Amino acid sequence: MANLRPVGLDEYGLIPAIRWYARSFSSRTGISVQVHADDDERLAVSVETELFRIAQEAFTNILKYADADLVKVFFKRRN
Repeated sequence: MANLRPVGLDEYGLIPAIRWYARSFSSRTGISVQVHADDDERLAVSVETELFRIAQEAFTNILKYADADLVKVFFKRRN
């Protein structure tokens, strides 16, 4: 259940939660992950939840289908 919406997402926001998930993913899989973000300004709760779930699915797909040893995640805010 925590993987769907980790407590840290509520308390710290999307970028820290993605970094936490990336560290967990990396320690489980041995795939290095770098997370880059312009800022970590909070978004609407529903938006943060959806973006977190998208990131989870992306990590799952990387593990299943990509022969990756490094993953780079970029978050950029646009108007």
